[in-house]
Amino acid sequence: MEKGTQRSTAELVRELEAEAPKFQDVALVLSATKAEDHAQVVFHSDGTAKQKLEKLNALFRRGHLPVALVGWTNIMGTFTLYSRLLEEFVSDPEAAEFLDRFTEGMKQYFAKLPGCNIVSDGEGWVN
Repeated sequence: MEKGTQRSTAELVRELEAEAPKFQDVALVLSATKAEDHAQVVFHSDGTAKQKLEKLNALFRRGHLPVALVGWTNIMGTFTLYSRLLEEFVSDPEAAEFLDRFTEGMKQYFAKLPGCNIVSDGEGWVN
C-alpha cells in the first residue's frame, strides 16, 4: 500500500462521523508499519471529533495509512460486521488483502464475547 492521493485527516474524521449513526460503532482502520506490525484503529467512540483527529494525526505521523472503515451492529448477540476500503484504496489488492485479514481478526474477537451467538459478514456497506 502506498500513500498515493490521500484526503486530509480532517476529511477522514468527518467521514467517520457521517457513518457512525448506521452502526453500534465504526472505526477507521489504519495499516501496520514496518516499526509497528499491527493495524491501528480510530473508533467513533474515541471521544470528540477533535480527539479523534489528534489520534489520527499522531498515527499518520508514525506512518500508518488510513485504509478502510469497519462498522458493526449487535442485535441480540448477533454481530454483523461491515467493511469497505476508503476510495483511495478500492483498486489496491494489497489493501483488500489487509482488510480481509483485519475483519477476520475482528470476527474471531466477537466470537469470543459472552452471549455472542453468531458472527456474520454484512453484505456490502450500510447506506
